[in-house]
Amino acid sequence: MAFYCDTMMSVALELAGEDEAYAELASKFLDHFVRITDAMNTLGNVGLGGEEDQFYYDHLHVNGPLVPLKVRSLVGLLPIIAVEILDEKLVQRLPSFHKRLQWFL
Repeated sequence: MAFYCDTMMSVALELAGEDEAYAELASKFLDHFVRITDAMNTLGNVGLGGEEDQFYYDHLHVNGPLVPLKVRSLVGLLPIIAVEILDEKLVQRLPSFHKRLQWFL
């Protein structure tokens, strides 16, 4: 879902280059992206990432603490594809998105 939000933010920013009305939509997808990544990294006060091997794992919650399921699969690598490079000139031209981005940073 983080990758989806990242991709949709990228599309909205591209459209905002022609019509600033899309900047609010880009801001919404940035917000969702931040919330999803925060949830992934703080779930159960430990997050889904394994500190020792820097890999993401599913967790099982059974009558108590979360237990990581130490199964390595492509799913554990998916969080690393949610990356976006923002065009600084475009961001500067979109005040509402720039404000939201500065708040996040």
